[in-house]
Amino acid sequence: MLYQLFWLFLAFSFLGWCLEVAATAVRLGQYRDRGVLHGPLCLVYGITGCLITIACGN
Repeated sequence: MLYQLFWLFLAFSFLGWCLEVAATAVRLGQYRDRGVLHGPLCLVYGITGCLITIACGN
């Protein structure tokens, strides 16, 4: 279970980062890195995705 949550955290964080960068690029017309870590990850999306997964019982 913990191993699966780790991979879900990475997937949600990366996909959230992609959406943030795409939305910013469309809105501003230029690339801006929206991640808070030293890579393409947004912690908020990863943590929220894992919490929702746990709450739904999947």
